[in-house]
Amino acid sequence: MMNEYASSRETLVALSEFGLIATYLWSLIDAPISANAINRRNQAFSWNLSNDRNLSITPDVFVLSAHPPGTKTNYQSPAYGLSLKLNF
Repeated sequence: MMNEYASSRETLVALSEFGLIATYLWSLIDAPISANAINRRNQAFSWNLSNDRNLSITPDVFVLSAHPPGTKTNYQSPAYGLSLKLNF
């Protein structure tokens, strides 16, 4: 009975090690792919209106800080918006 327990424990340890290694390798492959997708999604939309005029809209994320009365800690929350830029 002890041999069966030791064998199943070794199998479980081997499967766990395989799972950890597979997860690590997957994250190495997936990280740059996800980063490129996020960067493409967050890039500015730009239009050339004429030779010397350009209009661009960029997503913007900034942090709003608030200090509620009677507390000593700052509360921070993200705010989402757009930046509009016109060059001429």
